[in-house]
Amino acid sequence: MKITHRATAKVLYEDEQTTIKATVEAAVKIGADLRGADLRNAYLGNADLVGADLGGADLVDADLVDARIKESDTSALLAAIGIEIVE
Repeated sequence: MKITHRATAKVLYEDEQTTIKATVEAAVKIGADLRGADLRNAYLGNADLVGADLGGADLVDADLVDARIKESDTSALLAAIGIEIVE
């Protein structure tokens, strides 16, 4: 399965996983650069996204229910779905 860049369609990560969730988790585990990833409509429920850099990723309609992320990663995830943090 492939993870591509949302604007350029460049392959950011590819492996032989059979689900997008498993593919994203494998990419995160090795530290792949997923900035700008096209993850629209991706089922990532319960995914381990700790340490993922998803800045600029398209997560519109992605299912992130119970996904594991570190607090420091949340701003990039929220920005990817169009939520701005105001301090």
